[in-house]
Amino acid sequence: MGYAKKQATYSIPGGGVLIPWIILNCPAYRDLAPSAAKALPFFLGKVKCGKRTGLVYGSIQYYDREFRFSYREAKRYGFASSTFHNVIQDIIKKGFVDPVCKGGFKSSGLSYSWFKLSPRWQAYGTPDFVKIEWKTLIPKPRKKRISRLSENGISFVDFRDTKLLVRYLTEQGKIVPRRTSGNTPQQQRQLSIAIKRARHLALLPFVSDIQR
Repeated sequence: MGYAKKQATYSIPGGGVLIPWIILNCPAYRDLAPSAAKALPFFLGKVKCGKRTGLVYGSIQYYDREFRFSYREAKRYGFASSTFHNVIQDIIKKGFVDPVCKGGFKSSGLSYSWFKLSPRWQAYGTPDFVKIEWKTLIPKPRKKRISRLSENGISFVDFRDTKLLVRYLTEQGKIVPRRTSGNTPQQQRQLSIAIKRARHLALLPFVSDIQR
């Protein structure tokens, strides 16, 4: 009887963050404050690379992917509010992250702060480096998303209309949340019921890579 040879696995329990050596050895990283250097992997981990997301490190799509990083989330990682404020300033100043939208208090109609990764750090310390200051940015209200159902005048969502339902599913087959789609609670409820019915009738997959 033969035996199955165990293959070496290099998976990291809980996942990992890709930090190339070129970043660790660059002048921008060496000039980061200790707290900012500690927080940088959390920013880099916001953009996932691999087969599931289809993103390649260093590509245009990689640097165009927007994400948010709230103070509440930073607090879970052990950063105080004042420390995280300085972390954002330092990481943007060194060119690792670009601000997309500066949020503020929800009572004033403002939302979370949105960021995206930036390759500006490669030119840090040279005349070609583009400086961006977090302090000079003015908080702007984020535009409210408009529902496609309202734009197209769709009042009833049919579970047999798979072309419409696929638009409200992520790449892994999950239902897109209302904050992303801009649907009303009633429209989101109709979509959820229609998608679940289509799944039970094998019109839509439960979990898979969906190609739009």
